[in-house]
Amino acid sequence: TIDDALAAAALLQARQEIDPAQVYIAGHSLGAMLAPRIAAQTDELAGIILLAPAARHLEDLMLEQSTYLAQSDGTLDRNEQKDLDTLKVLVDQIKELPETEKIDTETPILGAAPAYWLDLLAYDPVATAANLSLPILILQGERDYQVTMTDFGMFQSALGGKDNVIMKSYPTL
Repeated sequence: TIDDALAAAALLQARQEIDPAQVYIAGHSLGAMLAPRIAAQTDELAGIILLAPAARHLEDLMLEQSTYLAQSDGTLDRNEQKDLDTLKVLVDQIKELPETEKIDTETPILGAAPAYWLDLLAYDPVATAANLSLPILILQGERDYQVTMTDFGMFQSALGGKDNVIMKSYPTL
C-alpha cells in the first residue's frame, strides 16, 4: 500500500499537465492512518489529507467496532458473545507477537500474516504525523463508529497547536 501510494504520487508528478508541487496524498480510515508514514518517506508531497484516521492499533479498533455492532440492537446474544470472545483471543495473539519467541509465519491472524501485524504494532501514526512539516488536513465525522472521536482527540492532542495542521470534525457525519 505504501509503495503503491508513493508510486502513484511519483507518476502524477511526472505528468506534464500536473504541477508536481501540488500532489497530495489523501487516505480514508486505514489509508489515513498510513498517510503520515507515506509522507515520511518522501519530500515530494504538497501535503496529506486524513479522512477518519485511526490513531489506535487496528486490532483494537476491530474489537471495538465488532462490539459496537454486536450491541447495536440493545442486546448481546450468546453467539455474538462467542464471536467477540474469539475475536478477543485473536487480538491478544496479535498483542503478544512482539514477545513471541517463535512466530508461526504460515498461519494468518485475522486474515493477515503475523509480519503485517508486527509492522502495524511498531507504527505510531500520531507521532509520525507530529514529526511532519508539510500541510496536514484531518477531517472526522463525529458519528463514525469505526474510527471515533477518540482517535480524532488523540491527533488533536498531539497536532492541534501546529501551524501546518488543520483539523475539522463534522457533528452529523
